[in-house]
Amino acid sequence: GILNISSKCGSISTRVAAYNLLVELSTDCVDNMKCIAEQLIAKHHTDRPQNPKEWEVRPLVDGRSRCGYVGLKNAGATCYMNSVLQQLYMQPGIKEAVLGIEREEDDVSILPDIQCIFGHLLESRLQYYTPDNFWKTFKLEGRHINVLEHQDASEFFSSLTDQVDEALKKRNYPKIFEERFGGVFLDQIICHGCEHRFEKEQGFTTLQLSVVQSKSLTESLQEFVRGDMLEGDNQYLCGECQEKRDTLKRTCLKTLPSVLVVHLKRFDYDWETNR
Repeated sequence: GILNISSKCGSISTRVAAYNLLVELSTDCVDNMKCIAEQLIAKHHTDRPQNPKEWEVRPLVDGRSRCGYVGLKNAGATCYMNSVLQQLYMQPGIKEAVLGIEREEDDVSILPDIQCIFGHLLESRLQYYTPDNFWKTFKLEGRHINVLEHQDASEFFSSLTDQVDEALKKRNYPKIFEERFGGVFLDQIICHGCEHRFEKEQGFTTLQLSVVQSKSLTESLQEFVRGDMLEGDNQYLCGECQEKRDTLKRTCLKTLPSVLVVHLKRFDYDWETNR
């Protein structure tokens, strides 16, 4: 369950008053002094054998931040995971829809873990939540992840939303993420010199834009829909008139989702240098 821990001494004045009370209670009273010392040692100076090699262990004694939000612990290289989960949680209507799904005891999908994470982000009184069970159960491309290895945030987003939506589909619930993030691409082949064109629709949840040589997002969008001209030796064989023609091959945005997710591709892979 969710720990509902609210500090009684959240301000400097209340903490000073509490310390003064402890001093007063222990003055000239050995039993009280011993009891207070045991309590302090148990809460703040007890070894944690389950984490003998963890560096700078911080106990969960800090409360929810003043801004009102709860963090997610980084297991070593799970910043990509935390950023996606936090952004999904902050989208209006997402957490309400996810938490509104009735839980089933035999559900082996990641849906219960996502509900647990969102529940703690919503109700926990602690500074952050540790999604350790999610780290153990989530699979990327069919394989369990290594929390010490960084992964692509866009791939994680796509895999996470797909897995949750598939779990909802099996239980006859609407697909939460596809309804909000799902758009439609229109792949076009436009032949020059004849009136024929070929079109194919393709669903998407992420718009991937290269920003390596673009000065703005507008330029990246223009480059995305510009397409390629097939001409010369690369002319396209028109399937209707059976003649090779100069042809424009491009992808357009036919239907935009209610929330557009844009993946900014800041790196290009060089196949010649393998870098």
